[in-house]
Amino acid sequence: MKILIDIGHPAAVHLFKNLIKELSLNDHEILVTAREKDVTINLLKKYNINYISFGPPKKGLLRKILGTISFTYKLFKVIKRFKPSIILSSTTIYPVILKPLIKTPVISFHNTDSDLALNLLKYVNNIYITPNRFKTSLGKNHIKINSYHELAFLHPNQVNTELYDKQKENIFGLNTRIILIRFVSWEASDDRGLKGFSLEEKLRLVEKMKKYGRIIISSEVDLPNELEEYRLESNKFLNNLEMQFIEYCSSIFIGESGAMAAESALLGVPAIFYSNKYLGFINELNEKYQLILKVSNMDDLFRVSESLLNDEHSSEIWDSRLKKLLSENIDLTAFMIWLVKEYPSSYLMLRKNIKILNRFN
Repeated sequence: MKILIDIGHPAAVHLFKNLIKELSLNDHEILVTAREKDVTINLLKKYNINYISFGPPKKGLLRKILGTISFTYKLFKVIKRFKPSIILSSTTIYPVILKPLIKTPVISFHNTDSDLALNLLKYVNNIYITPNRFKTSLGKNHIKINSYHELAFLHPNQVNTELYDKQKENIFGLNTRIILIRFVSWEASDDRGLKGFSLEEKLRLVEKMKKYGRIIISSEVDLPNELEEYRLESNKFLNNLEMQFIEYCSSIFIGESGAMAAESALLGVPAIFYSNKYLGFINELNEKYQLILKVSNMDDLFRVSESLLNDEHSSEIWDSRLKKLLSENIDLTAFMIWLVKEYPSSYLMLRKNIKILNRFN
């Protein structure tokens, strides 16, 4: 089987990497198309994934519109040449735009409810797979499942935390406390009208947190000179480590990235998401499992973060909450492999009886 996967964000590489590895071992031919956003291409190279780059994402409304036309046309040419049996996508709308022009089935995995472009295209004859708490209805082919994108690579079946423990002691030392901070660019299509930390707030945050441990900052945007020493991307050694390993080693995560907040939480690390952005899966991790604490002002951020850092039992509490989540949610990679390999019968079975998901617990 030929499978084309369209990727628009580094998180999507992690979403599909274990699926790609497993299917490649079973003689399926897989091709990835991608935009050069953040570390996407570096990750594809790291995991030896066959890809075609369409170039960097565009900035500014007019350039974004022209970029959408360009990327869609490039993808159309690849589809005609590669002739895939099935197309998978995440955080990208280009296969959905093309669906009326191609016969190839498209399955889109989405977890961002507020994506305006996706909402405009929701009635295209496309299959959408989303977490249960996805707020927007995406039409008759929308299926909600009890899982999160991050469980595709952070479910206990997919990640070796025992190896992480051994590496942690060698790399960071046994008693080092790491405060992991993430700043984003706020240029994604679903970020319109939203904003995160101001420059002054970033400086205040680091000044407040550095007394608790070692600061590591991952940032999509330029940092002031005062914070450059903490930037992960400028440290060649740290930048070669898996982000999930750094998250696992952290005592706390604080940041504007919903994906990284969820990753940290699903590794048992207390996570604070600093945003007023609505994300259904984040709200569920916040309200149902208390694995993510969501705040939108600096006073609450300092109060919550210092409370966690001063509580010697916070790690045990998060481990207990994570066990509850894992008992109620499925291994997403195992599900995706079954869905793709057995398609279309797998999809028809899923539509007929959603309880079939229980086999992937």
